[in-house]
Amino acid sequence: SGDITFDRRGDLMLSLCDTILGLPYEAYKALMVWATSAYSRDQFVRLLLRPLLSQLQKSMSVDAGAERRPLPAIVSVLRWLYNASERAGNVARPEDFYSDAISTLNAELLFHDLQRYKNANEHQRKADFFFSANSFLFSPKVKRNLLHIENEVSMLKTASAGLRYNFEERTYEFNPYFIMDIDRSFLLQQTLQKISAAESSDLRKKLRVVFKGEDAVDGGGVTRELFQLLTESLFDINTGMWSTRFEDGDITWFNGDCTWNDEGFFLSGVLV
Repeated sequence: SGDITFDRRGDLMLSLCDTILGLPYEAYKALMVWATSAYSRDQFVRLLLRPLLSQLQKSMSVDAGAERRPLPAIVSVLRWLYNASERAGNVARPEDFYSDAISTLNAELLFHDLQRYKNANEHQRKADFFFSANSFLFSPKVKRNLLHIENEVSMLKTASAGLRYNFEERTYEFNPYFIMDIDRSFLLQQTLQKISAAESSDLRKKLRVVFKGEDAVDGGGVTRELFQLLTESLFDINTGMWSTRFEDGDITWFNGDCTWNDEGFFLSGVLV
């Protein structure tokens, strides 16, 4: 008939999820304390997280859609365990919750889910299932890909908003780029000047960089070079804007005593 059912272990897992989600508050609290105190990190991951993540992968492979019953129940218990771990002081690490099944999903499908989630009202967010409501399951790579797609869509919308019709030429004028002509000798100063003078809508367009006196066409490589040069200059410890925290693994951090370089901090924020 084409129907696929869970194996016995899957049925038991789903029944357990339903039981946990149906607990009264005091029982839920007691179970949360037990789960985060009785188990070591290895036991927490091996006995609780991995079976659920494995069953999540199976439910995604047999479900025609995310709205079917097993998926929301399993994810809800995973979210419950994630919150319990955080409240108890990170019994498990964030990467222990990353779902391989979600990492293999089509990026466009996840982006569509993200847009639905953002546009949903409070009632819809409670009634419907959204992967994006459970971002703790997303690896950094998945989040990066979503951010990239979202930025591409945002840049296209911003550029399209500037579409104008030239009645004399009878043509549409369309400039999808924010163009920066930069002299290498005054890299930081000119970049700051051009960014400060730009409209916020221009900063949301695709960036195209031209180094004065050079013929290279920016297909992405010149922009990458500009970011690399700016990063090396801005995050140089000798600027006085940053300090190094050796106790945290040689991390560059804000220098709280730096009160003389607001422009540098502003440019750093815009670049990020």
